[in-house]
Amino acid sequence: MSERPAPSSGPTDRPRAAQAQTQPNEWRFDAAHAVAAAREYAEVMASDAGVFWLEYDPATASQFLSHCKSGQGESRAQPFSPPERSIRSRVNEYGGGAFCLGPAAAFYVDDKTQQIFRQAFDADQPESLTREGSSRFGDLFYDTAYQRLLCVRERHSKAVARDNAATDEIVVTQDIVAIDPETGRITPFVSGADFYAAPRVSTDGTGAAWVEWSLPHMPWDRSRLATAVLADGMPSDVRFGNFAASGDHSVLQPTFDASGVLWCVSDHGGWWQPYRMRTPDDWVAVDVAAADHALPPTQLGHRQFALFEDGQLALSWLEEGRMQMEYRANGTSRRLMSQYSLFRYLCSHQDKLYCVAGSPTRTTAVLEIDPATGAHRVLAGDTQPLAESTVAQPQAFSFPVPGGATGHGFFYPATVDDAAGASSLAPIIIMTHGGPTAATYPVFNPLIQFWTQRGFAVADLNYRGSSGYGRAYRQLLHQQWGVADAEDVIAALDELDRLKWCDCARAFIRGSSAGGFTTLSVLARSDRFLGGCSLYGVSDPWALRSATHRFESRYLDWLIAGPDHPEVYHERSPLANAHRICTPVIFFQGGQDQVVVPAQTETMVEALSAQGLQVEVHYYPKEGHGFRAAQTREHALEQELAFFRHQLG
Repeated sequence: MSERPAPSSGPTDRPRAAQAQTQPNEWRFDAAHAVAAAREYAEVMASDAGVFWLEYDPATASQFLSHCKSGQGESRAQPFSPPERSIRSRVNEYGGGAFCLGPAAAFYVDDKTQQIFRQAFDADQPESLTREGSSRFGDLFYDTAYQRLLCVRERHSKAVARDNAATDEIVVTQDIVAIDPETGRITPFVSGADFYAAPRVSTDGTGAAWVEWSLPHMPWDRSRLATAVLADGMPSDVRFGNFAASGDHSVLQPTFDASGVLWCVSDHGGWWQPYRMRTPDDWVAVDVAAADHALPPTQLGHRQFALFEDGQLALSWLEEGRMQMEYRANGTSRRLMSQYSLFRYLCSHQDKLYCVAGSPTRTTAVLEIDPATGAHRVLAGDTQPLAESTVAQPQAFSFPVPGGATGHGFFYPATVDDAAGASSLAPIIIMTHGGPTAATYPVFNPLIQFWTQRGFAVADLNYRGSSGYGRAYRQLLHQQWGVADAEDVIAALDELDRLKWCDCARAFIRGSSAGGFTTLSVLARSDRFLGGCSLYGVSDPWALRSATHRFESRYLDWLIAGPDHPEVYHERSPLANAHRICTPVIFFQGGQDQVVVPAQTETMVEALSAQGLQVEVHYYPKEGHGFRAAQTREHALEQELAFFRHQLG
């Protein structure tokens, strides 16, 4: 482990640009093209009524429910929900599980009110189902055994002061509730933990399962699986899955198969891998590779495996950062859809498999797959905004990092020489993903293509702590945020310089949210960058402790230190180390951000400006955490490009 790993390739193996570097300007993405190509799909589900999925339209910054008939040849997808209704759950702020299908209707969460609506399959308009204005709902599941909805309810209520004095403090609690699909009557199902996910009931109505966790833990750090016998539809004899005596494991995606056997994913063996239950204390591991078979549960509703009525199984896993998918039937296995590199929201109906898939060269797609033959049809997406020969494709690379570990990333070569100047090598942009326990994947990213078509190479990093490389790799960020991730950026730059894939003397760094914190942390310890970009990034982690939302309110205990160590926060704070930054920085911030509040950016800009550093800042009053309006995203991208070009001179 302490030896330097073999390089992923040598200097003579430099990735080639995707196209001869003489293309006219009109050939390339402008900011509007890059934003328009960012159409996304999520949460695909199928039933006798057809296939349904959420579709995000970047032009309107709204998300609607689409559907098409399954098994109908070339039947075209159509919007199902009315255009004036955006569908999105805000449970845990990040949402997920915003709709489900019943036998006669779809149920979904309205973004504006956070209430559940019911829309019959033969209707054009929905009907209001819940009217609990202080609550949000997510992870919707239709319980066919008891003909009801189960979901996570998050209540936001004003705290009551001891002396009955007025207070603005909001108390947030969660439980799982059952909802009558006709009357909207809400019945508490289970409570007591801080957070819940994935309520499920077996088809025969005898058993239930869900995931729960409590502060200070995060669901990818420590959570537990609850199982219960149902008596008159309510849980009794609640047991907790005994995967590991220490309890230090993360459990995800409980699912009952047609015979009533419960499956889930657990990382107690070092990787998120599937298991099936014989008893609450006896779990059988599915024979799979030592790899992560799940994505981090930042949002509710993820599904990385699917069970068929005949007992067959489809599963997906990450292999060197790229996802694979396999179908297992009658003792044999078949790899599926090797042209795609990311699979999400797997589900089955009858003999078909459905998922959302990502590709290195095409936009996100909704797929219907015949797993027995490998044949498939595209239900939505899978467009080609650029000719494949002009797309910068990802090349996985690795690099040694302090402590004997190995960092990971994807390199995208520049496709034109606009920014190369006198050098034959392109300047490099290092991208640091948010999360920080998230990951980047080798899929078509319009933002990356925007940069490569303007003469920049891009390195998209999965620094220590990223998901997809096992529990041990995630744990390397434990109380090392602002150190390990920053070290990995420098290590990646060193490796790229050694490989001579780009001009590392002309390097830039950018990141959003947690990636903004990594970006600013790097700039506080290194002068090797010509410019940096922070999009709604964390600059004062100590202030973030008291200002951020409940879901991540104790995340910093794990990432940096507990509340009794303010000196560690001061040491890691980009704001406290602003005097060490000598690199020009551009900032972007939403005025309605409830995750990283605007004051984070405001105080950092003031500190850097006070020392005479070149600083540029753009505020968007109506935006939250992650910009949604097309006009905002276009403007931010254009301003960032202008800023980087100015630093290149």
